[in-house]
Amino acid sequence: MLERLRRSTWPFRLQALLGLALILDTLVLLAFRRTNAGAILPGCLGAFLLWRLWNEAHITVWRRGKIFDLLWRLGRATTYAWLLSLAAFFALIAAQPSARELQHAPDYLVVLGAGLIHSEPTPMLQERLEVASELARRFPTSRILVSGGQGPDEERSEAEAMRESLLALGLPASRILIEDRSRNSSENLRFSRKLIEADGGSARTSAIAIVTSDFHVLRVARLARHLGFERVELAPSPTPISIRLNAW
Repeated sequence: MLERLRRSTWPFRLQALLGLALILDTLVLLAFRRTNAGAILPGCLGAFLLWRLWNEAHITVWRRGKIFDLLWRLGRATTYAWLLSLAAFFALIAAQPSARELQHAPDYLVVLGAGLIHSEPTPMLQERLEVASELARRFPTSRILVSGGQGPDEERSEAEAMRESLLALGLPASRILIEDRSRNSSENLRFSRKLIEADGGSARTSAIAIVTSDFHVLRVARLARHLGFERVELAPSPTPISIRLNAW
């Protein structure tokens, strides 16, 4: 295999390196117990790419059969459609407004969890906390609500880890509310609404800014409207480049 790679053309080598990179991406995420579709799909694509490269001569023969040729064309069309959707996804991320565009102080900054690695925030969650910290300094009257329960592979709740990180960034404990039962985005917002109401606020009348990742804002906006949040704004945080493909 290595000898063939050494004698191959540059397009072949680039495709082989891309396949290996996609497989490595999946293996790294699996090592951190990230077993969602976004983690596994790149590895599957990488494995298929390598299989295709090393079986080009056989594929030419196999495609003479009608069934294999039909499956091959279907797979190729699916791949092209996925690549187009990926490009649209990246364009959507690029078009998201910056959190810096918030002009008025919200009553509550709601920060949604994004997983822990053992007991520490993931890179994605750390980006959300950086945005929340910046907004909290700009709007010192806003309360900060951190929302996220404890996953099966996490040593504590996401909310507790988020609170600790915000304290380390210099924010006072008196401003921070903790919602530590939620397991998904819908529960994030439902349980946060109850906590806001218990704090004297209202989903209908309180101004609320939700901090989440840029790829996540459209879904969160839809959920917020469905759950009765009437004065809500989204404050997107950038998705780390290293995991942007997996976010899709």
